[in-house]
Amino acid sequence: MPLVTPYQIILIDEPEAFLHPPQARFLGQALSEMALEYQVQIILATHDRNLLAGLLDAPETDVSVVLLNRNKNQTQVRQLPAESVRELWEDPALKYTNMLDGLFHRLVVIAENERDCQFYAAALEAAYEDGKANVSPYDVLFVPSSGKAAIARLAGHLKKLGVNVVVSPDLDVLNDQRVIKALVAALGGDWDKIEKVYNAAIGEFVGPRTPRKNRDVLNAIQAVLGAAPDGPFTGESKRAVNAMLSVQSPWTALKDYGTAAFKSGAAAAEQLLQWLDDLGICCVRVGELEGFGREIQRRKGLDWLTDALTAQTHKKAAVQEHVARLVATREPQTTETRAEAGTEDFIPSEQQG
Repeated sequence: MPLVTPYQIILIDEPEAFLHPPQARFLGQALSEMALEYQVQIILATHDRNLLAGLLDAPETDVSVVLLNRNKNQTQVRQLPAESVRELWEDPALKYTNMLDGLFHRLVVIAENERDCQFYAAALEAAYEDGKANVSPYDVLFVPSSGKAAIARLAGHLKKLGVNVVVSPDLDVLNDQRVIKALVAALGGDWDKIEKVYNAAIGEFVGPRTPRKNRDVLNAIQAVLGAAPDGPFTGESKRAVNAMLSVQSPWTALKDYGTAAFKSGAAAAEQLLQWLDDLGICCVRVGELEGFGREIQRRKGLDWLTDALTAQTHKKAAVQEHVARLVATREPQTTETRAEAGTEDFIPSEQQG
C-alpha cells in the first residue's frame, strides 16, 4: 500500500468506522505493515478490538496501547509498552478469545463457563432495569474461562492490560490451594496475609478419612440388591449400585450446600470470603451456579440455563447479591490492609475458649 506524506507522524481517528469486523482487522494489519515499511509512527484512536487485533497481526511492528479511563472530570492514562503487548498477544488464551474486548469495557467478569456468563449477564441487566445497579450491563464484559485452573491466567493477562477484573469461581475453588493462591496473586493480593485464615476455614474439609474395607463394599451392594436377589440387573440397578459405591469428597458439600457447609470454620470462612471479595475474587456463596435454582429439575447445561431464565431465577435475591458483589464500584482494599486490621484478632475455632 503506497503512502503519500512527508510527515513521520500520522494521526488517525477511529479508522474502523463503517467497516465490517473482518475489514477492520484487515485495515489494522495494513496500517501496521505500512508503519513498518515507511518507518512512520501512526497514532490512532479506536474502540474496536478487530482493528487492534489487526495491528498486532503484523509480528514485526511495535504496537503500544494507551488506555484512557474517564471518570467524571478526571482522565486516567496508562500506557502498555510494545514488548508487553506483544508478549501477551503471543498467548493463545488472549489471541483466540474475546478478551481484547475487555479494553473497551468498564469491567471484565471472568466466570467458569459460558453458561455462568449468560446467567450473570441476565441478572445484571435485571438489576440495572430495576435501578439496583449503577453499572450498565453494556459496560461489563463476561468472559468464560473453561474451568477454574485458567481463571488466574486470564485475569493476570487482563490486569497487565490495565483492565478492571473480577472473577466468579464456584465455592469449591477453595479445594485447591494452588488455584486460589494463583488467583490471589493475579488480582494483586498477598497470600501470606490470607493463608492463616484460609487454613482455619478449610480445616474441617482436609482431615484424614478412614478408608473403606471390603466388608463395607459388600454391605453397600447387599443393601441395593438384597431385596430382590433373583431379579434382573437393570440399568437402574447399576446406577443405584454405583451411587452406593461412590466415595464423595468432603468438598462436595461446598457445591451442594454453599457456605452452609462450613461448621467449625464458619467464622474464618466468612472472613476469608470477605477478603477475597475485596480483591475481586467473588466466590459463589451458594456453591455453584445451579445452587441459585436447585428447584429446577433439569440440573445441568443449557437446559438448566433455559429453565432458570424462564423461571426468573436470575432475579432472586441471592443472585442479585452475588451480581452486586461482582460489579461493586468501591475501591478494592488490599489484602494487606484487610489482614492487618483483622487477622491478629481472629482465633481459629479450635482455640476459642
